[in-house]
Amino acid sequence: MKVQKTMRFMAICTIIFSIFFMVSCKEQEQIKEIMVMDDANNLFVYARLQDSLKEEMIKLVRVGVPIHCVFYVDFYKEKPYRDVRLSQKVIRNVMKYDNVKKNISVTTLLNGQEIEMAEFHDIDSAKIFMLEINSIPITTIQSLDKQEKYYVAIKAKTGREQSSLLSRYIMIFIPFMEEQTSWHRKAFIWKN
Repeated sequence: MKVQKTMRFMAICTIIFSIFFMVSCKEQEQIKEIMVMDDANNLFVYARLQDSLKEEMIKLVRVGVPIHCVFYVDFYKEKPYRDVRLSQKVIRNVMKYDNVKKNISVTTLLNGQEIEMAEFHDIDSAKIFMLEINSIPITTIQSLDKQEKYYVAIKAKTGREQSSLLSRYIMIFIPFMEEQTSWHRKAFIWKN
């Protein structure tokens, strides 16, 4: 009797371990092409998330459910013991399908305020626009010191938009579709 209980326990542990192993080995989204550029007044960041939208999310857009891609951008100055965060930005790109106009709009919000809205007729162009950030100001040039080391850390999350409590209850049948990247870092030295 004890042997059977031990065997059942070992079988259950093996199954649970296998599930956790498969989940941890899942290919994670990646942020590509991180660039930091400047003009006369500001330092800007550009980044692109690899195309990682699941087919289920595209189907949601086509039936009118908004989806989002949120970029978390932190700007640091390297210090010997502890890095100093100089700025923190949240960029939220929201894609929605308009059934009346038959087009897809992508709205970009920077720290909760709308900065850009673009309309597309095809899903592929809208997807490319939604999965990238272009010329987002992260700090001013005056706050930088020459020959100091800095870096930008970026993380992204994609999922469906939950704008109200009612939509959470209505959409309960849709599986959990949120994906998240790990932090990606781009280092540079200010030389101007």
